[in-house]
Amino acid sequence: MKTFTDKQKDMCIGLSVMIMGGIAYLSSFHIKDTSGGVSASTVPRLCAVILCVLGALLSGTSLMENRKEEQAQGQAASGGRKMGITVRTISILAVFLMYAAVLKKAGYLISTPIFIFSLIMILCPKQERKKAVFVLISIAVTAAVYGIFVLVFHVQLPAGILK
Repeated sequence: MKTFTDKQKDMCIGLSVMIMGGIAYLSSFHIKDTSGGVSASTVPRLCAVILCVLGALLSGTSLMENRKEEQAQGQAASGGRKMGITVRTISILAVFLMYAAVLKKAGYLISTPIFIFSLIMILCPKQERKKAVFVLISIAVTAAVYGIFVLVFHVQLPAGILK
């Protein structure tokens, strides 16, 4: 199995983050706006734009470093190397797509902790995994975001089967 350099991994992750940001931005148009100006779709759109910018910065930085390294080694800037996609990147993309697919049916309070837990498990090195801590983090983050959106912004999150 071919291993990828950190720069190649950063490039793939950056592109994945930009794609997810684009999907999130497009998905935010399905949120019903009840008022003019700042509305329920403002925060998701802002977060999606920030994701795209950060993904572009990660990919761009990786690309620049890779080109500098190739030039230092006397290779052409194009290098002839192909960019691969890692299993981790595909797993993250699959988790995002599954979350988007089940959010409406299962509801925010059920699907979000599973989503967060899954992402943490994918991103954390195997030797450092602490499942009990990850479950608590997933539940705490879900509760905090739910509280902010429902109590502060007065935005209804998908209830799903908990109606």
